Amino acid sequence: MKYSRVEKQEHVERAKARVEKKEDSFASYAKRSGISRSAFYKWLREYGSTHTSEHQASDGGMVNLGKPRASAVEKQPFIVEYYGSKIEVSSTNDLVALLKGIRKASST
Repeated sequence: MKYSRVEKQEHVERAKARVEKKEDSFASYAKRSGISRSAFYKWLREYGSTHTSEHQASDGGMVNLGKPRASAVEKQPFIVEYYGSKIEVSSTNDLVALLKGIRKASST
């Protein structure tokens, strides 16, 4: 189904409101609305959602952590924020396990 620009923006705004109230996730909103997840995330980027910087992880999108330096990961723990949770990561293995867990959880 083709959506007009206005319809896309309306979907984005409805989804953002539900996510902010912790009633839904972007992925489940898209699925329930019959919109492919990839198309919906494209709309989020196009129509100015803060989703990518604030909530990225929970909906199956990739978490934008940047590229940690090996020395920073090995010597000093850092915090990964994921949908309001703060997760301490102290090694490369911990980071890999966390990212795999997020990916697995988002695909269900």
